[in-house]
Amino acid sequence: MPSNIRTTLASTLLLGIFSAVFLLVQYKFPVSLKRPHQWGDPRPFVPDSVAQELIRQLIEQADFDGPRSVAQLGSWTPRTGADAVDVEPAGLAFRISRVLLEHQPISAYLKMKDAEVRYKYGQESANMMRQLYAEKVLSAADTAFMHQQILHSAGFRLEARYLPGCTIIPVDTLTRLTHGVAYGLSDAMSHLYSKYQTEAISWLSAPLFSLDQQYALISVTLDARGDYENDVGLLLERHQGQWRPRREIWQ
Repeated sequence: MPSNIRTTLASTLLLGIFSAVFLLVQYKFPVSLKRPHQWGDPRPFVPDSVAQELIRQLIEQADFDGPRSVAQLGSWTPRTGADAVDVEPAGLAFRISRVLLEHQPISAYLKMKDAEVRYKYGQESANMMRQLYAEKVLSAADTAFMHQQILHSAGFRLEARYLPGCTIIPVDTLTRLTHGVAYGLSDAMSHLYSKYQTEAISWLSAPLFSLDQQYALISVTLDARGDYENDVGLLLERHQGQWRPRREIWQ
């Protein structure tokens, strides 16, 4: 190769290297051009199937016309060492409709798409958790484990495949309706009552489990055409593989 061509190529290469270094220093371009990783929802501390099974059993025990009493479900012996031994409820007053929103309609209130709202659907039970810790029903380790579940509860939703006999309404459906009616959320809910031929619609919080997964907390809301709305927190205990509501904790 003639010397003049070699000289030209070398000069061009050096000029290119100098230009690249100059641009990086002058304009602070990122050294790495990789696309940033898009993180999805964090993995739950308790499998979704466990949470959905608890909800299925709870709905079965809470008929819309009135739940079975705790007395019919058996007596309750609290965890060894707990001070709250005198809690012996005669019955529970909560009701759950078989027509449910997939979770609390926070995005519908905000008129946003569900995916745009990073609401933690387990935080509804935080006050119950603190109360039961004060009563020594839950331990410090239980509350720490529940706090972690709250942080990972943004992706919670009811799934029809786990809840036979129930109708699950996507919250985005409610949000879309609020944009198309004159009076917003109340008229949108009225449309759902008519469409699904129901007198009430329920939604539930993400359940929070104790460290040994023998206790769980959940919040239940029932709306009856806007004329009646009931919010109740429940403490559940697992006995021989079955979840049983043991106590109401009004919020």
